[in-house]
Amino acid sequence: MSIYRQLWLAAIASMALALGGALLASMLGARNYLESQLTLKNQDNAVALALMLSVEKPDQVKTALVVASLFDSGHYQEIRILDPQGMTVTQRQSAPAASPVPAWFVELLPITATTGQAKITTGWTEFGSVLLRSDSRFAYEALWDTALQTALAVGAATVLCGILATLVLHRLRQPLLAVTEQALALSERRFITMPLPSVPELQPLVLAMNSMVGRLKAILETEAARLERLRQAERTDAVTGLMSRTAFLQTLHHALNTPNRGTGFILIARLANLVTMNRLLGHENTDRYLSDVGRMVGNVAQAFEQSACGRLNGSDFAVLLPAQALPEAQAQQCLQALQSLRKQHWPEGTNTAWLGWCRFKDGETLDTVLARVDMALAAAEADMTDGVRQAEHARHIHLPRSTIQWQSFIQQAISQNSLRLAFSPINSLDGQLLIQEATLMLPTLRGDGSGQSSWLNAGQFMPVAQRLLRSAELDLSSLQIALKTLATHVEWPALTLTMSPASFASAGFVESVAALLDAHRAVRSRLIFQVNASGAIANLEALKIFCRAIYPRQCRLGISQYGSRFSEVTYLTELGLNHLQLDARMFIDLQPPSASADYVRGLCTLARNLGWQVLAQDVDTLEQLTTLRDLGFDGAGGPVWGLGV
Repeated sequence: MSIYRQLWLAAIASMALALGGALLASMLGARNYLESQLTLKNQDNAVALALMLSVEKPDQVKTALVVASLFDSGHYQEIRILDPQGMTVTQRQSAPAASPVPAWFVELLPITATTGQAKITTGWTEFGSVLLRSDSRFAYEALWDTALQTALAVGAATVLCGILATLVLHRLRQPLLAVTEQALALSERRFITMPLPSVPELQPLVLAMNSMVGRLKAILETEAARLERLRQAERTDAVTGLMSRTAFLQTLHHALNTPNRGTGFILIARLANLVTMNRLLGHENTDRYLSDVGRMVGNVAQAFEQSACGRLNGSDFAVLLPAQALPEAQAQQCLQALQSLRKQHWPEGTNTAWLGWCRFKDGETLDTVLARVDMALAAAEADMTDGVRQAEHARHIHLPRSTIQWQSFIQQAISQNSLRLAFSPINSLDGQLLIQEATLMLPTLRGDGSGQSSWLNAGQFMPVAQRLLRSAELDLSSLQIALKTLATHVEWPALTLTMSPASFASAGFVESVAALLDAHRAVRSRLIFQVNASGAIANLEALKIFCRAIYPRQCRLGISQYGSRFSEVTYLTELGLNHLQLDARMFIDLQPPSASADYVRGLCTLARNLGWQVLAQDVDTLEQLTTLRDLGFDGAGGPVWGLGV
């Protein structure tokens, strides 16, 4: 029984006992009063009758007439005249009459009045004595009426007390529920604060819990800042703030080795006459120019979610673009911006930059792609003028190019139910299955004329679907498939389904998800929703609302592609995460001891202290698996499990 109900019942019971005691005391007092009044009446009437008979010098007949006259004029139960020897001279007695008073009430509160007695004398001679008892029926009726009125008043008072107790406890219940919610959030690894309640007794508790959450967040912020500085020093170019060469090549390596990623583009810009500029303008001015170049090139990458930008060496800047980009147009815009920027810093210069780009697809090697781009750069540089060159590339799948084509493509896939999920296992480091990871796929045709279907993964079409406001429909379709799959694969411990962050803010999306989960109660506890880290931070409030809907339904939430912005970890502490899946770029070819290894180890320790599992994506080799075990990971997914580990 809840404490709220116990307090309410205690208040009602206390009032009922108090009022019940008052009722009992009132009834006993009324009964005693009526008994004393009946006793006085019996005695007074007996004395009056005795005096009347003494004056008249009655004989037996006259005595009988006087007794009958008195009996008929009053409410008496019995009048008896006795001679000096105690023998009855005359007697009148009433028969029991019907009464509205219940028999149990009479037995519970009996009225026992004393019989009135008096002597009848004529001169000095005793004629006899009088015994008189009044009828107590009317006293019982008066007592019964009083009991009913008092009980009605007590009942009304009890009801009023219950209403007042309800109002008071309802006022107290709100801060109690708030404190309970905060405690529950802490048990779910959601670290939230709450305002001080108006109840003074609860304020110290809330202050203590808020202080604990505040200290924890302060510790997290301090540790996250330290890790972020370590991360930046290892993976960031000091002059431009872009990715370092190592970090960018790791990102490109990851893109080339991600199964079902499809295609993408790499664009490299090579600055001209940088050595001459450094000699004429000075090191400080040249660094300022390079910083502006880095900012401008970075703007090219910011236009797309799945992109990256880095500085390969002194004069080369590289941009990784997703499949939906228009690389030729992006390269031309980049060249124009570089020309304008160079004139601002060095008006006397001639050439500004040469740009080369190529399309790549998953499965190609890093050296092959870089060699093709280098050939394109060499061709552009050989012309001795600023320009853009495209490298030769392999055949690729046909993708929609216009907004109308993408709308039709997505609508056709949804209406024809041609979507499917691709599954890949995430195992513990000893090889036990932890989670099956699901990726939504859309069908398209290959560009080699074979007429065979190929499949696009979410990374290729979801950014476009978000711009077209179709991501919520795709996510709901993938959720339906995932729930049906869980029902057929009872051996899977859990299934993680990636959702688009833009879907959380769509009207009716959370309600539709809740309805689907309610329709699949038997399997929903094995479902883990997953969202990428950048999308979680950008849509944090909508994600909190989504979590409040799925957690009561036994589902969980994970974060993927995490690691580049761990300083924002405090924002995620309010979500109660199940796992943190780190970006593969963080541990590719990672070998301790190094700053990167220390960073990842500290990140794993911090995340696991929050109760989150730490998982790795796209692990390729046994050496990487060994390194992850040393760093403290809980599990990993990727091609390594196909090596017979």
